[in-house]
Amino acid sequence: MSSKYLTREDLRRAAGHRIICGFAGTSVDAELKEVLRVVRTLGVILFDRNIESPAGAAELIRELKS
Repeated sequence: MSSKYLTREDLRRAAGHRIICGFAGTSVDAELKEVLRVVRTLGVILFDRNIESPAGAAELIRELKS
């Protein structure tokens, strides 16, 4: 970075890399995809409310990774 000032994108990335988020539901909807794309969180935590079966958990993790 050539400037001594952080850009808005630099700040967003730095903040996002300190956030682990959870969500309601068992699938990745458009709103969650947008939040993950814009904020670029450190990670996503899954709770019991997100998982209906082992196969469903595997599919949800595939969705989140993509």
